[in-house]
Amino acid sequence: EQPIAGWTSTREGVRVTTATGAFEAKQLVIAAGAWESQLAPSLASELSVERNVLLWFEPTAQREAFARLPIYIVDDTDRIFYGFPYIDGQGVKVAGLHFGDKADPDTIDRTVSAGDEERVRRWLRRRMPLANGERRDARVCMYTNTPDAHFIIDRLAADPNVLVASACSGHGFKFSSVIGEILADLVIDGETRHPISFLAADRLVRG
Repeated sequence: EQPIAGWTSTREGVRVTTATGAFEAKQLVIAAGAWESQLAPSLASELSVERNVLLWFEPTAQREAFARLPIYIVDDTDRIFYGFPYIDGQGVKVAGLHFGDKADPDTIDRTVSAGDEERVRRWLRRRMPLANGERRDARVCMYTNTPDAHFIIDRLAADPNVLVASACSGHGFKFSSVIGEILADLVIDGETRHPISFLAADRLVRG
C-alpha cells in the first residue's frame, strides 16, 4: 500500500508515481473512491464527497425476529434508510442515505455525534421502535456522488489508456463483482458484453 503522488501518460501507456518510486503499465484503472477527483481532476466538477454514518443497535425485544430480518431498503417520505439483520455481538445495522454532509476525504470528521445518532433514532422510533435500543457501534464512511447518482465507468477522453470506475453514489458495493468483470473486460479485450454506455463520463456534460 503506497500513496499515489500522481500519474502521467507516456508513449507506451501510463507512469504512476508513488512515495517509493514509479511504475509503468500499458493501462491504468483508477478506482479511488472518495479520492477519485484528485486522481482524475477532469471529473472533479461532477463529483462530490459525502459523509455518511452507519449505526448498530441492540433491539429492546424480539431479537430472534430481527435476526430473521432480511437486508432492507426503505424508501421513506424524506429519504432512504437501509440496514442488515441482527447479528449476535453486533446488533441491527441502520443508516440513512444522503443527508448531504459534504466532506473532504483527507480531513473528514470520523467522530459520530449525538446529532448523527438522533436523526437515525428519529426514524427508528417511527418505523422500527423495537430496534431503538442501546447503540452497539457506529462508523463513518464516505459516498462519492454524481449528479444523477449513477456510476462512472469509462476511459478518460484525454487519456484513453486510463479507465475510471468510481462515484458509486452510495450503492456500489453490491455491484463490485460485475464492476470488476467489466474492468477486466475493458483492460484485456477493449470491450465488454455489459451495457455500460449510460455510465459514460460525458453524459454528465451532455446532461
